[in-house]
Amino acid sequence: MIRLNLMQAGQLEQLRYQRMSDLDILTHIQQNPDSASELSKLDQETILQCLNHGYTIKFVTINGLKKLLQLKFQFEEGTDFSVTEKGIAQLKLTTKQVHEVEQLLSTNWKIIKDTNNSYKVELRSGEGFDA
Repeated sequence: MIRLNLMQAGQLEQLRYQRMSDLDILTHIQQNPDSASELSKLDQETILQCLNHGYTIKFVTINGLKKLLQLKFQFEEGTDFSVTEKGIAQLKLTTKQVHEVEQLLSTNWKIIKDTNNSYKVELRSGEGFDA
């Protein structure tokens, strides 16, 4: 699995959010390297692997996680999830979305099935963040 940094993942999800096809994303990166500066550092094959098979993120902060949920699923804090002292709670996900979130998360996070068909995304023991 390809590992991206948080900036690369954010840029990729921003392009996907614009409903670009995979070919359009590749063309945009090649023709506009300044607007996709982090992605333009990757070769075309790596980007294609990310688009076709997914990716994981090297290290995710709480704010990075919130931004990814917004870009990838159009989720908003306070409406679709809440932030707790341990991470994110009350996150309603489909089975497919659970798999996508699990794939994205760096090793400092874990996803936990909660009550009422919701999930929590929490830092693993020994990790911390400033909310």
